[in-house]
Amino acid sequence: MTNKLLSIFFIFLLTSCSFGPLPDCEGTPLNLKPGQKIHQASSPSWNECKAKITNSKGGMFTRIYKNGKVYEGMFKYANGEVYDGQVSLRTRDDKITGTVRNGQGTYTSANGNKYVGEWKDNKPHGKGTFTFADGAKYVGEWKDNNRHG
Repeated sequence: MTNKLLSIFFIFLLTSCSFGPLPDCEGTPLNLKPGQKIHQASSPSWNECKAKITNSKGGMFTRIYKNGKVYEGMFKYANGEVYDGQVSLRTRDDKITGTVRNGQGTYTSANGNKYVGEWKDNKPHGKGTFTFADGAKYVGEWKDNNRHG
């Protein structure tokens, strides 16, 4: 009897819950024109979806949107750098000008250096681990892109 109840419960879970990747945002993937910014191509209607975007310099971005705003993503730049983590929108004069690394994230430089940890205003800030390409590490606190503590 217990096995039958467990089987019914698991079948219910599998049929009534949505597991799996986020759907693509409407109108994506996007190929940006020279000079066009990602935020100019996004839509305020995007919610709980992912957008694959390529810029004119060869950068490739997968961004996750919640309530029309980018929340996190993987940013692969043409120079070989990669950032995978949380971001927030940068604004000036009430206009969106781009994204800023804020929250948890991982940055890998083209030469193999890697930082995993907390970010604030595009800088390592808080707890994090910096691993040099040769394997040496610093584990600890960061403040405004500098080791602290």
